[in-house]
Amino acid sequence: MLSVVFDFLFLWGIANWVCLRLDLLLFPGFRRVEVTAPIFIIAHPRSGTTLTHRLMLEDPDRYCFTRAYELLLPSIVQKKIVRTLGWIDRK
Repeated sequence: MLSVVFDFLFLWGIANWVCLRLDLLLFPGFRRVEVTAPIFIIAHPRSGTTLTHRLMLEDPDRYCFTRAYELLLPSIVQKKIVRTLGWIDRK
């Protein structure tokens, strides 16, 4: 059973690697995006981080966040596939 998990993780890693390389070909402009003064919210549980996060998200022109699926699917290609599938699902 453990070998199946390792095989899956290996294939998942290869898929992510391929998609990240496709990003370089299909979306070369993403490397020119300038990130200035990033804010990281790191604290103990139950200390107000969720409230702070939600307050910051009230200003979408200034702040952004990472969705849970974006941690597993790091490339732009994968994000576009997921969003397209979501659009199809809503239709």
